[in-house]
Amino acid sequence: MDELRIDEVLLNECLHLLTYDENMQHRGLRNLLEMVAMAGYRYRSNYRVVLTHGDFEPDFDENYAHYLDLKAQGEDVKWDMKTGRMKE
Repeated sequence: MDELRIDEVLLNECLHLLTYDENMQHRGLRNLLEMVAMAGYRYRSNYRVVLTHGDFEPDFDENYAHYLDLKAQGEDVKWDMKTGRMKE
């Protein structure tokens, strides 16, 4: 499994800024970093990050799975929620 290595002190500093600094407060970023921190605290567990886009999930939609594969390869592709396909 791929691994994400993050310095705990840096992560905690970022969380502190996003929580208490009035110029840096951002609930979305704070919640995202809190999830990353919790995954790190529970280091004995194997994690898998599953990206979703509305109702689309790569495990259940081949088009969305292909789109994510292309993103992983560095392709500049966009997802169209209306059609459930990549934008041309």
